[in-house]
Amino acid sequence: MTNNKFDYLRDRLSLLQQGVNKLSQTQEQSQWLTQVFGELHTSLQEVEIAQEQLTSGFEQRIAQLELDYTQLQAEVKEDQQTEEALQESKEALHRSQLLVQRIADTMPQLFYIYDLIAEYNIYINRQVFQMLGFPSESPEQLGTEFFLERLHPADLPLFQELPRKFATVGDGEVIEQEFRLRHNDGSWHWLCSRNVVFTRTPDGIPEQIIATAQDITEHKFIENALWESEGRLYTIVNSISDGILLVDLQGIVRFANPAVAKLFGKQPEELLDHDFGEPIVVEETAELGISHPERGLVIGEMRVAETSWQGELVYVVALRDVTERRQAATALRESEERFRQLADNIEDIFWLFSLDNERMLYVSPAYERVVGYSCGNFSAAPYQWIEAVHPEDRGIAIADFEQQRRGESITKEYRIVRPDGEIRWIYERTFPIHNEYGEVYRLAGIAEDVTVRKLSDEQIRISLREKEVLLKEIHHRVKNNLQIITSLLRLQANRLQDSQAQAILQECRNRVESMALVHDNLYRSGDFSRINFTEYVRNLTGNLFQIYNVKSDAISFKVTVDHEIFISLAQAVPCGLIINELVTNALKHGFHNNQKGQLFVNLEASTHNQLILTVGNTGDSLPQYFDLQTVQSMGIKLVMTLVKQLKGNIELEREEETIFKITFTASG
Repeated sequence: MTNNKFDYLRDRLSLLQQGVNKLSQTQEQSQWLTQVFGELHTSLQEVEIAQEQLTSGFEQRIAQLELDYTQLQAEVKEDQQTEEALQESKEALHRSQLLVQRIADTMPQLFYIYDLIAEYNIYINRQVFQMLGFPSESPEQLGTEFFLERLHPADLPLFQELPRKFATVGDGEVIEQEFRLRHNDGSWHWLCSRNVVFTRTPDGIPEQIIATAQDITEHKFIENALWESEGRLYTIVNSISDGILLVDLQGIVRFANPAVAKLFGKQPEELLDHDFGEPIVVEETAELGISHPERGLVIGEMRVAETSWQGELVYVVALRDVTERRQAATALRESEERFRQLADNIEDIFWLFSLDNERMLYVSPAYERVVGYSCGNFSAAPYQWIEAVHPEDRGIAIADFEQQRRGESITKEYRIVRPDGEIRWIYERTFPIHNEYGEVYRLAGIAEDVTVRKLSDEQIRISLREKEVLLKEIHHRVKNNLQIITSLLRLQANRLQDSQAQAILQECRNRVESMALVHDNLYRSGDFSRINFTEYVRNLTGNLFQIYNVKSDAISFKVTVDHEIFISLAQAVPCGLIINELVTNALKHGFHNNQKGQLFVNLEASTHNQLILTVGNTGDSLPQYFDLQTVQSMGIKLVMTLVKQLKGNIELEREEETIFKITFTASG
């Protein structure tokens, strides 16, 4: 349509152009025709532009449709390939299942899958019919309780223990067990199974196991007969402390008793059928070096004789462990050498004294360095050491030595005077050494030069006394200053006519006095790091009862503290302020019209170094709309701030009693 319109306009334009040429005789006609010609020319240009846009859009749409068609063909082809692959996978899975089924049915062992949680068998292969003498039928017809129904009663705990055994095993780890199943003829057959985890629950707990089992009944009978035969032999040789080997003429070990196996660091069966590896000479005594896996080199004293065993000539090799006898002498020498090296190099004095002959057996070289006298002189005249002891300490030293002779261990401190006149402090520990009869036959002692420590301790004690005096004075002055503040608040309150202002100042006085009580208790106790909480709370509440003119027969007060808990100064002040606010609120708002009741404060220790502070009363309960987080009361806001300062949390209970419970961690 656009092309036809374009051709038509172009033809008309050509005719008009010819008309213009003919009708150009008059100016008016020429102008009119020129205008018409311009409008037609503009229309022709618009049509050309529209034709170009339409042609371009049509070509783009055709290209997009061709691209979409190509993609659609690729997707259809891919879906066809996926469907074919899925079908092939199903067929391969079916073939694999058939293969596994046929492998399981042709296995010579019993193959089964057992559910540990439900306690029933999921699958058993056809070998069960041949192994236990059942008629050939489908294994599924045996039922899920096949194992448990035919299991020997004595072996039932083995299956009941399977979940516990498999709870800690990894995938692929094998657990072996032997059990008995009832044969179709009523006899019991022994089976040995190898079990591994097959599936697990989402929590990782073993759910099903897969296992193979082999009939070992005949092996069990042979094994029992062998054990009976060997048991008779073991009865003879096991009572012998020496090791016994039976070695044939080719040098192969045919028998080994437990004693010789222990000597070699192996099990008896590990020695059997192995070459003895040493020349054997009858009626000769020799020493044999044995490499023990744990003890290292073991020395055996070997004697050889001949005998007949099971119809053949063998050597009887008797081995006696003489390692300890050999090592004892070596160890004694090495021990003496190590002892001497150690004693010679330690900073402390070590000495060893014999009561049998009143002789000093050993004194370490540190004696000369500390005491200033020769070790040789001390060894020659051991009692001369008394002369080195300070005259004021000599009597105690002699008395202690007599106690040592009676077998008592002594720890003492005394002074010595060196030849140059220097005085040193000695800290000595002595202990008795008993012989095999329990008698004291030697004395040993270690003496340490503690002169530097004694001087340091004295300096520390002096410094500590000075600090205690200073702290006591500080607490005394803080208490006095706080009392001055309370006095000023009281004077100011007395000058006010406004009862509300007086009440506010009274509350401020109570808070200041609760802090002053902390310093007063510290000043009186002498322990500046912690405060006796029971005494502190009693003084605090007694002061509040007096301020609010509470009669003891109307409102009683009870303080309960676990084991005289002591809290630090950093926590005593906020705890005291919390108690002050909560007790004040209870006295002001909890008991009306001379109502009787009880106030109580408890402090108990909880787990993980937690303390629980409970403040409660039996008066009027708080309204249900009362919220600790939104209440505008100055006192409660202060309590919440102090709880944050303690890094604790607060709970409110309001049943028959109103209870505030604050939990926080006790500071060190």
